[in-house]
Amino acid sequence: MQINNILLTGVDKYEADKDGNPYTYTSKRDGKKHKFVRVVVSYDGSTEKISHTAFEPNDPILEWEPGETHEVSLTQNGNFVNFSEPSRMDYLEYRVDLLEKAYKSLTREITADEPPAPKEEKAEEEVEW
Repeated sequence: MQINNILLTGVDKYEADKDGNPYTYTSKRDGKKHKFVRVVVSYDGSTEKISHTAFEPNDPILEWEPGETHEVSLTQNGNFVNFSEPSRMDYLEYRVDLLEKAYKSLTREITADEPPAPKEEKAEEEVEW
């Protein structure tokens, strides 16, 4: 997972597949079919497009327009890269990833700079007769 600021160069919204069939899903909550919108975005500095599935009609991503800059959470899903607005958990995971990378880097530097620690000699036990 990554969190990036992206400048939108293109925003396409699809309510149906290539054959014209509307995108729908069956809700586990109420058992009804609901429509969803697939949002495909191209952005500055990348040749790949990223996608988002908007299940709610009031999803703020549906209002995005080219030329705007947005912070997104990117997730690899097979051959595709999906995006969403970062959640609090996304920010937390991102910060933990950065801390883990910094820790590994620091421990490599420390161990590379220090000579190996001398072996401790064990004192012979004194026995009283």
